[in-house]
Amino acid sequence: LFRSQVSFGIRCSHRAIAPSRQEEATRLLGTMVQRSLNLNKNKQGKPSKQHKAKQVSKVDLLKMKKKQDKNSGPVHAAAAQFVKKQEQKTEANVAAKAQVEGNVQLGFVKVTPQQISKAEKSMGGRLNKKGSK
Repeated sequence: LFRSQVSFGIRCSHRAIAPSRQEEATRLLGTMVQRSLNLNKNKQGKPSKQHKAKQVSKVDLLKMKKKQDKNSGPVHAAAAQFVKKQEQKTEANVAAKAQVEGNVQLGFVKVTPQQISKAEKSMGGRLNKKGSK
């Protein structure tokens, strides 16, 4: 070996590779160059885990809401049941009117024959009132 190759430390098949400046500075200072020269002070820090909001699925939210409604007392549960029933009735009545006026069958909302006949009567009454003026 040549003296120049031994002094560099690393030997590659036929020639020696000089150590990088970073390795020399690390050896001399005992710390990493980036730290000693403050090269990374503009880097964006990693977000801390404690500030991230825990994500809850919509299914779990619905389960929690139902459980809360159920455990909130008999009066509140009865009121919630009444509201839900009224919403379903209103939805079915609107669907029946849409079927009668648009001559279209809706598959998502089940409509009873009574609701359809009621919609036909109310539609017929409106037509008669308009024609009588």
